[in-house]
Amino acid sequence: MILKALTTPRDKFQLAKELDLDWTTVDYHIRIMRKHDLVSEKAAFGSIKLYELTPTGSTLLQALDDINKEGRNMRIREQLPSSKSPVNHDA
Repeated sequence: MILKALTTPRDKFQLAKELDLDWTTVDYHIRIMRKHDLVSEKAAFGSIKLYELTPTGSTLLQALDDINKEGRNMRIREQLPSSKSPVNHDA
């Protein structure tokens, strides 16, 4: 959720409010994502820092979206009736 929200730069308080998360949870996840180069600090205004996705974070977000889409497509295909008709060996 945080990665998706950071397609537009936001600060930690904005993220916490928009995603209905505790600020400390957002802070923890931002630190981990910065450590792995998924998020970077875009700008700072006093003590307020804006964060945005890095190219690596954007690539990961796209991969996760693709995986989710493919998973939904697979579930839909599994629910569709088979186009193969049963073979009647008695005919």
